[in-house]
Amino acid sequence: APLDEAAALALAREQGRRAEAVERWRAAGLDAAPGARARMLEALGGAQGESAALRELLASVRERPLDLEEAAACLPRADEALFRVLVEQLAAAPPGPAAERAARALEAQLDRDTSDKAVLEAVVRLAGPRPGALEALLRARGPEWLLYGDGGPLCAALAAQDVAALAPLLAVDASEVRAHACGLVARAGQPAKALALLAPLLEDADAALRRTVAEALRELGDAQATAPLARALAREEDGYTRGVVRDALQRLPAREVVQQLGRLLARPAADERLAAVAALEALGKPDAVSGLVGALDDAERDVRLAALKALEASSRQPALRQAVLEGLARIRALGLDPKDKEAYALARRLHYALTQRMPDQTR
Repeated sequence: APLDEAAALALAREQGRRAEAVERWRAAGLDAAPGARARMLEALGGAQGESAALRELLASVRERPLDLEEAAACLPRADEALFRVLVEQLAAAPPGPAAERAARALEAQLDRDTSDKAVLEAVVRLAGPRPGALEALLRARGPEWLLYGDGGPLCAALAAQDVAALAPLLAVDASEVRAHACGLVARAGQPAKALALLAPLLEDADAALRRTVAEALRELGDAQATAPLARALAREEDGYTRGVVRDALQRLPAREVVQQLGRLLARPAADERLAAVAALEALGKPDAVSGLVGALDDAERDVRLAALKALEASSRQPALRQAVLEGLARIRALGLDPKDKEAYALARRLHYALTQRMPDQTR
């Protein structure tokens, strides 16, 4: 006799006949009716020992994905295999009210999440990050999830909405995760927020990460990164990393960088001014040399000495020699003042290199 839905559901409630019921129900096309899968799942109950029936139901769900309301209704009763498929279908809800409803349905099932946190990932996709979510996904999936899997595009999408969402990734122990996150942050198109997140990592204990951060700031292309990079250059002890930081400074907009370093030279703290001198030397541009000449009048002896050494190094570059010569009067004044023996000797040597005569010689 032809099978109607009522008969199919009645048969599905009979232990030992559940697989037959679902098979006949599918064959008759009854599973295409609105809400039919939810009603069949309810009739099956726990379906203990009836895995064949659940496989038939799962096949129907795969063939014809459920609408949002029916998937949400099935979710609490689904076995593990069906549960995962329903999570995937709910995660594909379009943005807007549908995504909000799907996220609420999934959040109610977080206590029975899968070992790889499929529910949590779906919630993040639909509703954005929740506290501890990205860290939990990394623990469950490993760094590969971010570096090579779905986590990369997901985190890039989160960063496009608000780059601060990736802050937890910059604090994890895995250096490869932090390095990858630096690139995502730099490419998110939010330079001010990105700089606030990345600049502190220039002090990280891992030299490789410091280099990655400098490269990310170079990619950011914002002259506001000048001061953090200058400070990093001044304190950096690793030669290779110093080179990367120097390169990052040189690739930022030159005129704006010089202006930023001029402001750094006016800071009250001597270490800030020393950082400015180191960065001005690293720029290797004529406009930067005038800042070094100005630093010869600094109240702090260490800054004056650093500026003299930077000018001496700059004078060896043909493109900068003329700019250094423009500071000759101040160099000569220091070369005539023996109170500071080191500055006196440096200034006299530089004066001679520039003019082939000592400051106190006349022609």
